[in-house]
Formats: sequence, C-alpha cells, structure tokens
Amino acid sequence: MDLNLPPFKISDTKAIDWDDPEFLFKAVVDEYYKTLKSFDPKYNPNVDQEMWMDAMKGPDHLATSLIGEPLMYPRIDDLMYLGKKHGMTTFIVTNGTFPRVLENMHTLPHQLYVSVVGPDYKIWSRITRPLWSAREQWNDLLRTLELIPSLGIRVVFRITAVKGYNMVYPEKYARLIDIAQPDFVEVKGYSWVGRSRERLPRTAQPTMEDVRSFAMMLEDLTSYEIKDEVPRARVVLLWNGKTPLELRPRNYRNVYK
Repeated sequence: MDLNLPPFKISDTKAIDWDDPEFLFKAVVDEYYKTLKSFDPKYNPNVDQEMWMDAMKGPDHLATSLIGEPLMYPRIDDLMYLGKKHGMTTFIVTNGTFPRVLENMHTLPHQLYVSVVGPDYKIWSRITRPLWSAREQWNDLLRTLELIPSLGIRVVFRITAVKGYNMVYPEKYARLIDIAQPDFVEVKGYSWVGRSRERLPRTAQPTMEDVRSFAMMLEDLTSYEIKDEVPRARVVLLWNGKTPLELRPRNYRNVYK
C-alpha cells in the first residue's frame, strides 16, 4: 500500500467531518441494489434468473479496501459491527501502520489482510514512500505483525510482488511471517495499471512463473504450504494447514455459473 496516497497527507484525522457508519452502510447497500436492478433478467435475458434472485436477497460481504487506509476511519469498529449484525462476513485490508486502532477495536473483522510490501525497512520505505516518520511507520507495521497472534481472527499476510523491487530476500519475509503467524500468506503479482504506470516500468509486473517461484521459496523457508493459485490473477496462496479454508459454505449448485 502506498503511504503517499492522498489520505496520508492528512495529519489530524480528528479535523475531518467523518460520515456516520450507519450512513455509510446504508449508502453502500442502496448502491448494491441500484446496481443489481440494472441487471434485471426481465430486461436482460443474458442474466441468470436464479443467480439474480439470490443476489437480490441482499449483500453478504462487507470489505473495506482498495483506496486509502480503512483504519484511519475513527469508527471502523462500528462499521464492522453493523456488517456482522446484518449477517455479513467482514474484511479489512490494511497497510499495518495503525496497531493501536486494532488493539482497541470493540468489533474486529472476520478476516484481516495486512499488506507487507517489503522484507525490510529500506525496501518497504522505497515502495510505500511515506510522507512523514517513515521509520516510525515501519515500526508500527512490526508492532501489528507482533499483535496478530493475539487477535483471534483470520489473517492474511499479503505480499504485492513487484519485480525488480521487492521480490528479494525471501528469508526476511519468512522471519516476518514467523512473527505474525498468519493463517494465510498471499503472494499477488503487481499489475501495471492506473497511475502506477507513471512510476514503474512495465517490467515491474511479474509473470505467473515469477510469482509461483517466489511463493515456492517462501514455502521452503516457512511451515506454510502452497494450497492454491489463480494464474489469471497471478496470485499464489500459502496455508498454515490448520485454519478452515472457507468462512462460510458455498452454494456449490451455482458456483460454476
């Protein structure tokens, strides 16, 4: 995660007029239905009627990710509570620099993704480019990794693999994994898209073979085993061999649709 994103240019988060979690939750659910209605099989015969009807029962997953840092939102635990209250699985994707927020959340997500984009301070700071207190933020990431075993939730240690930048020193990643003891380790190949093309060459996008080879090195250096991969997404999943692989049973009847 890039600590140079606009949200990180705000030094005093208390000065922001934050939306209430109830407002955010309702707005997201409203947009969900608004989008689904545009796929009504009555007007679009290519849409599967059974799947559409099932989707119209309501969303069953709440994820906070992609833009900015979710743990900067001061009521993130209330948002997780709302998701769980409505029967949803909840995910948070974090860059790991807010351990004190995690420590004090009254409601944690079902699953936490921690992005670790460098095996040591030098590489991590080069990739994330923090605007201030880079060393302090690196130490916060280490604190988050130390905190993970006490959280009692599913955790994914995610490496966004950028060729020529952070696909080095697998033994150092292995030591960080040993500290965190996550349930899963995900090695995901960086995609040369969006504004990142202004900063990185196309060669920074690794091939599936690059990602697989790096994951195999981690498998050799840790107690984790490669469990699955998705070549189209250039991602490999390593597993601790103990955690249930699914949060909730799938509807296998429709899984291939």
